[in-house]
Amino acid sequence: MKIFDDLGGLVERLWREKNYHDGAFPKIAARALAEADLPAHVSPWEIVRWVHTVAQLPRQQDVDARFGNPPITLYNGPRFYIDIYFWVDGTTQIHQHGFAGAFQVLAGSSIHSRYDFREEEAINAHVSLGQVVFKDSELLKKDDIRPIIPGKKFIHALFHLDRPSATITIRTQGSPQAQPQYSYHKPYLALDPFFKEESAVKKLQTVSLLLTIEHPEAYAQIGELLAASDFQTAFAILDLVFALQGSNTLKKTLRVSTGAEQFEEWLGKARRRHGALADRIPPVLEEERRISDLVRRRGSITGADTAFSWRCC
Repeated sequence: MKIFDDLGGLVERLWREKNYHDGAFPKIAARALAEADLPAHVSPWEIVRWVHTVAQLPRQQDVDARFGNPPITLYNGPRFYIDIYFWVDGTTQIHQHGFAGAFQVLAGSSIHSRYDFREEEAINAHVSLGQVVFKDSELLKKDDIRPIIPGKKFIHALFHLDRPSATITIRTQGSPQAQPQYSYHKPYLALDPFFKEESAVKKLQTVSLLLTIEHPEAYAQIGELLAASDFQTAFAILDLVFALQGSNTLKKTLRVSTGAEQFEEWLGKARRRHGALADRIPPVLEEERRISDLVRRRGSITGADTAFSWRCC
């Protein structure tokens, strides 16, 4: 669309004048959004119509829609790009960014909350323990613009109030000095959601297999795995089985009275392996469940078929 081609050209010119300095990009992106005044000139539905009619879109950054319902790349330059994110239902996970930029609300509204993370122990390069501390929150409405600062100086989350909400984001391809791009799990955990270790992924998938097919040795095999797993893998396994607490499948497969009873036994395996570190896991999982339940209640109030969006860009 011409309006986004023009916006991209403006950002390119302003950033080139600053020799493509990453530190200058958030202010440049916010200034360009303010000057373009997109909400006065284009609606989300015009963009949808454009997607339906154009022969060739710009190269898409997130074809599989891992962030947004959906995301659409509107301009793609060599050093930065412009996306629109539609939000039907849900909330973003608390996260920081591995890139610089700015975003503007094009439609709808959101509660925007900011956080600090006070690190206590780095388990490894991809997981840390500490305190996720709430700073403040605000209501973002149509036209509002906020810069995106890479790294831990800008840890935030968005809870989308309207169905849909839509935001325009101008962002760099990435800022190496701001990696990894952590997501935060209240109250204690920072994880790199983009780190995928093949063996750990396959172990998690086989845990799901054992439970799905109701294998009679699921209890023993999962317990053995937890007893030998590193902390990050143990958390992922317990996160998976915690979601199954109380399910008929878990009760039938493992022949226990409650899913909670079985979870406590598995947690004990992790506790014997990791000591007090394992005690940080249950509060994190309880908080995830609380947020998920809150989003589902919102869906029942609005009559929407709400899907919990636990994501980070």
